[in-house]
Amino acid sequence: MKMDIKSVDDVKVVADKMHDSEFCAEDFGFDSNKKIFYLRTHLSEDIVKKFILQICNVEEYDPINLDKIQERKATGGVFNTIKIKDQGHVLEILSQDLKILLKLSKLEGNFEACG
Repeated sequence: MKMDIKSVDDVKVVADKMHDSEFCAEDFGFDSNKKIFYLRTHLSEDIVKKFILQICNVEEYDPINLDKIQERKATGGVFNTIKIKDQGHVLEILSQDLKILLKLSKLEGNFEACG
């Protein structure tokens, strides 16, 4: 399943699908040249499902608590939700160990679920 992210409702759908999936420090990042944030997670049940999220037009990237992950005191953990603020221009990606703040010039991206 692939979908484009163009609205607040799209972000809500993605957050629901990714809920309780897991990731670690190597599974997310920010390309400052392309202004793209990416997050790869997986959900292990009977069948392994993988999720790939890309958010474009990122003007500001702030991975709060990243130092704990880099010091191996935390892993990234379990994805909880995406809080949406300022009509989709601010996204807070929340997990068990990490909060990632993204400020966007325009809400746009894509999502893929595999498995």
